[in-house]
Amino acid sequence: WEDVIEEAKKSAIVSHNHPEGIKGAQCIAEAICWLRLMRFSKSDVERKVEKFFGYELPPMRDIKKIGSEGHFDGTCQETVPMALRCFMDANSFEETIRLAVLCDGDTDTKACIAGSVAEAYYPVPEWMIEKAISYLPDDMLIILEQFYERIQDSCGTKKG
Repeated sequence: WEDVIEEAKKSAIVSHNHPEGIKGAQCIAEAICWLRLMRFSKSDVERKVEKFFGYELPPMRDIKKIGSEGHFDGTCQETVPMALRCFMDANSFEETIRLAVLCDGDTDTKACIAGSVAEAYYPVPEWMIEKAISYLPDDMLIILEQFYERIQDSCGTKKG
C-alpha cells in the first residue's frame, strides 16, 4: 500500500501541492484499492476512510442542503467526503455520477472523484464507455489503453 500512497502523492503534488490535497488523493487511491483489490464492502471503506484519513462522510441530506444554499468549496476537505458519500449511497456507477452532479457546488470535481471510486466497484455501462471514448483523440486513447493494461497487471483484473 505504500506504493499506492506514494504514487497518489506524486500525482497530486503537480496540481494540489498542499497537504490536504495530497491527503485527499491518497484517500481516494486507497479507497479504490480497498474496493478493487481487497473487495471491501462500502461500510468497511467508510470506516477505514474515517480511521486512516479523518474524513467523516456527511449524510446526503446535508450535502443537498449545502448545495441548495449556493455554497461552493473546492477543497479536498469538502469534496472528498461528499464524493465518497455519493458513491456510498448509490446503487450503480451511473447513479453515483448523478448524485455527485445533483449535489451542486464543485460538481465536476465531485463527479470525477465519485466516479473513479465507483468504477472500482460497479461495472460501467458500455454505452457510457463508448460515448466517453468517442470524444478522445487517438493519443489519449493510447494513454488510456496503457493505463488499463498497467492496472490489469497490478490488480489481476481488467476494467473498461
